Amino acid sequence: KPSPDETRIVSTRQADLDPFGGSVDVQVDKPMLTMVYEPRAVRLDGDATLKLNEFLNRNKDELAERRIRVRALANVRDGSVTDARRFGYYRAMAMRQLLIDQGYPANKIVVAIDDVSDADRHDVVELFAIRKED
Repeated sequence: KPSPDETRIVSTRQADLDPFGGSVDVQVDKPMLTMVYEPRAVRLDGDATLKLNEFLNRNKDELAERRIRVRALANVRDGSVTDARRFGYYRAMAMRQLLIDQGYPANKIVVAIDDVSDADRHDVVELFAIRKED
């Protein structure tokens, strides 16, 4: 079950644990937003775009104080590895451009394409709010 501070437009699985820091200082970083795309789709349809804009407007103050991480998952198990990474890249960069168009500074947006081999984890872009800027 998603936590109250997590918004999902479409989701088919639980959020990953994404540790960072050192071997002692481990923090859990869950996505604020999970976008699930149809296979081979890159662009958002009108309904998804509307929901995404509502999400960004609702969380603008919190996101403005943080770096934003956009992570696309590329399923390298099924089909072409090159295609999976290419679609992940296109999706992540489209999300980045949408954030820039909404007024978020480009230098505060980090984009990552992560290879996964789990058959249930594909066609997904996640948005994380990374710790506040000092």
